[in-house]
Amino acid sequence: ITIEAGDKKLPVKVPGIGMNFDVAIGAKDPTHGDVAVNAKLSDIKLVGAADDLTGARMMSQLDPMKGMSISNFLSEEGRVRDPQLVVPPGVNPASADIMEQMKQSLTSMTPPLPHEPVGVGAKWRAITRSNTGVDALMYTTFTLKSRSGDELELDTDIQQLLASPEMTIKGAAGGSVRNFDSHGQGKSSVDLTKVAPSHANATVDLQMGLDAAGESAAVHSHVIIGVGPTIK
Repeated sequence: ITIEAGDKKLPVKVPGIGMNFDVAIGAKDPTHGDVAVNAKLSDIKLVGAADDLTGARMMSQLDPMKGMSISNFLSEEGRVRDPQLVVPPGVNPASADIMEQMKQSLTSMTPPLPHEPVGVGAKWRAITRSNTGVDALMYTTFTLKSRSGDELELDTDIQQLLASPEMTIKGAAGGSVRNFDSHGQGKSSVDLTKVAPSHANATVDLQMGLDAAGESAAVHSHVIIGVGPTIK
């Protein structure tokens, strides 16, 4: 992440965050036909280099997240309904914001499948909306690269568009987004008999200009997200 304000430029290298979720499958909803899925955070740690002070500050916000759970309903076509976040008691606002971002990231990593039969090379698009300080629409285009039985390989192309210029960061003064450019790519390995991708990764680049409290700043970030059976 790089933050620029006036003639000052502050590059910050943030270590990775590894999380273990215990996933449980619940009952099938008799009305909608989808199944209940609950993912509970059992472990969290930093992955990669961090100095002692940075690591301690990050873990002070991450440790309270243990025990949080994300629940939703999942259809046979991979569509997520009614995602809910259960926050452990006593969690500070900064940690709660991280949890909300994690909920949106995890639900967006589940690729919805098209209604009609398709073959290799087919493309389809999913549109989601997120608001973690900035209100944005995310357009994800999936391409079916290969299929072997119940196993699919997908490529993803990601583009985010600003839905509203107003910033909504908890505990911060109001501000607005001056310019916004966000895009990325990823891959997913999907087993049609499972409720989550076997493996998935995405890289997202963001450039954003902000105006708040009479000051202007620019933010540049490069984020890598991965989902798999273990923390590496």
